[in-house]
Amino acid sequence: MFHSYKNCKIHLNNSGIIADSVDFQISAQTSPVYHAEKKYAQGSSAARGAVGGKVNIGYFITGDDPLREFIYSEVSGISGNFAGLTFGSGYLTSYSLELTPNSSAHVSAEIDFFDQLTGTFDPATEELDSVEPLNASEITLNGTGFGDLSNVMRASLNYKNDVKASYHITLEEGKTNIKPNRIVFGKKQLVSSLVFDSVDGNLGLYGNYGTLTFGLKDRDGNLQSEYSVKGRIQSKGIGASSEGFAKCSLKITQDAPSENVTITDFHPESGVPGDKIVVSGTNFHFNPILYLEKYELKPLEYISQTELRFTTPNAPIPSGNLLVVRTDLPVEESFRTENFYWQESGGNFKVIYNDPSIGATFAIV
Repeated sequence: MFHSYKNCKIHLNNSGIIADSVDFQISAQTSPVYHAEKKYAQGSSAARGAVGGKVNIGYFITGDDPLREFIYSEVSGISGNFAGLTFGSGYLTSYSLELTPNSSAHVSAEIDFFDQLTGTFDPATEELDSVEPLNASEITLNGTGFGDLSNVMRASLNYKNDVKASYHITLEEGKTNIKPNRIVFGKKQLVSSLVFDSVDGNLGLYGNYGTLTFGLKDRDGNLQSEYSVKGRIQSKGIGASSEGFAKCSLKITQDAPSENVTITDFHPESGVPGDKIVVSGTNFHFNPILYLEKYELKPLEYISQTELRFTTPNAPIPSGNLLVVRTDLPVEESFRTENFYWQESGGNFKVIYNDPSIGATFAIV
């Protein structure tokens, strides 16, 4: 019996994907066995590694991009389900977002997985909810250092990552679905390109550094998804053709991840010197520095990509806002809390919250 794409549902991390193409490749790593006096392989082949594979998927962005967070994150893997065939240890190795005028925003991605596909192919027909892909004609570009971005003809974001599996030596026999003990992440490459009508031949010796934000909106003008690029122009192309306009193309290579580091809260909300304070936020895996105004809070303990911890110093420190600073960028970036600040009182501390909904200040002690 033949089945069409209408019978094949694809889920990544339990989220349904509106894909226009899905392709799996599964491979076993084997080597032939030779005898000294024979020119041809003899007997069974020897296994050189575990069974694994790749999945190539193309899909349209309708809101939150389900794979975007895995461009930088190395904390968790990706699980997948294709019409009942499943894998559980996938990692994003390639990601390409293409934006062209009057076309739906489309992503092509590749995921490497280090285990066998399990389950049974079980096609089913299901009526999907009506959704509208975000259109590239509704893109907004904001940036510095890249020239006039008022008329962009094409934009893209391309990411590649070298991911390898590490296995421990085991004496276990008869096991075929071997899973890695550790995942090793290699060099990440994130390159963006822009084509626009502002012709400019200026390029600095070290490449012009700048920031760029892609904003995708729906038909009602509501911002649905946003992508950030921070890097240097590595090359610039200028040209014209009889069938088009004079144009300038940029190739931008990122020096470091572009996601912002933010603070959302910290607790406990009162205490004494020597207490452990946990700061909550986003993207702490970029190893930021934490300040209370100009006072650096250290030693700073990394808990997770959303939590940091420090010990309240037994010394006079200023009242003020917490400040988290990224130093891995060519242009230093910081994020300052706006809805609460720290206040020292008689050797103790308390947190003063400013509630913008009522326009008043109140204390938690």
